[in-house]
Amino acid sequence: MLKFFCFVGGLIALAAVGHVNILAGPGGYDGDHAPVIMAIIICSALAALAIGRTASDGQRLLAVGMFVCVAAAELYSFTTNAERYINARDIIQRASLGAGNSQKDAE
Repeated sequence: MLKFFCFVGGLIALAAVGHVNILAGPGGYDGDHAPVIMAIIICSALAALAIGRTASDGQRLLAVGMFVCVAAAELYSFTTNAERYINARDIIQRASLGAGNSQKDAE
């Protein structure tokens, strides 16, 4: 029963992360990147199942290697998203600073 709850929890977490990434990108679900993000989410879920199956079959070294590959992909995704959010924040800050300077010039 615990495996079932862990499986469902993992699927919910993957769905939530995918949803947020799709909405944060240009165009939302109508954007060109939405199918790619959905494919990455599906591949991540399948990889997690494959890692579990490989480990339970006794091929621990292969399972560790697969885990390292998935962890590296997730780290890349995390850093890419962080850069996107930081750039968006910088653009907003520059716009608000520019608006403040133009108000001072008008006075």
